[in-house]
Amino acid sequence: MGETTTPVIVHAGAGMGAGVMRSMFWMAWEATVHDSNWIRQHPKFCVRTTIHHAFGYGALFGSYQGIRQCLILSDPLLPILDNVLPNQKQDEKARAVTYAQWCPFLYSFVSGGMAGQIHHILSHYTGHWKQFRSNIPPPPRLYPTMTSFGTMALCFAAFEHGPEAVDEMLSYVNTLMKGSY
Repeated sequence: MGETTTPVIVHAGAGMGAGVMRSMFWMAWEATVHDSNWIRQHPKFCVRTTIHHAFGYGALFGSYQGIRQCLILSDPLLPILDNVLPNQKQDEKARAVTYAQWCPFLYSFVSGGMAGQIHHILSHYTGHWKQFRSNIPPPPRLYPTMTSFGTMALCFAAFEHGPEAVDEMLSYVNTLMKGSY
């Protein structure tokens, strides 16, 4: 698909940074709501919370980019589109347009959903550790794990492709408004 990609480790590092920032904002909020000594009274919990969020977001961003790059490189949708769109096999230009429109979106959607599930599962276990529990928790329940696919799939697809869609929509509206005067 001809796009340049940054290494997965860069995305994981950015996710870890986002997790640390989320944790810092959360601690500032807790200190504001409870009292300013709250962080000093709970230092181990604060450190574990920061690690929990850093690993969770690092896994979310890193796995998203890793899965997306694997999908882009392996390009599994090409044979499927050949079978689903048999009428467009003859018209290479129409097939190429359909492919260019749908494959990047679908790869972002699937990658985001799978990354959301990885994040959900990892956060389940690190959240247990964050609470100073020594035993290993049971696996996360299936329903929340499955629903995390849809929410994160939509979020990542909107993040990757939303600006293009909004830009196209605004261009269309602008064209309509110019024509109506």
